[in-house]
Amino acid sequence: MRIIDGQIVMDDRTLQIDRRKLAQAHQTEMTEVEENDFTRVVTSGTWMKMERSQAWDAVENALFYDCLSRHGTDFEMIASYFPHRNRRQIKLKFNKEERNNPARVTRAM
Repeated sequence: MRIIDGQIVMDDRTLQIDRRKLAQAHQTEMTEVEENDFTRVVTSGTWMKMERSQAWDAVENALFYDCLSRHGTDFEMIASYFPHRNRRQIKLKFNKEERNNPARVTRAM
């Protein structure tokens, strides 16, 4: 579409896109990067195993809220009630419950 003399006119040339021209334009912009030990970015998270948490069942949820009412946000103390869960998992559970069920968290606190 173009504007000619204050009128909007349909331009037939703009109805189709030439994908070959677009692909060629993008290929010229690309540069080849050679990766070696000095250019590759390695951080502490590169080799870290991500530990996936198991789903929380109804009994664990009830115990979580009971511990939350007893100990507040002392996640280390709450984690001691869950032998197979660590402090990080407890804190993530708290954050998730605070987002999804804020009224229940407020009642427990």
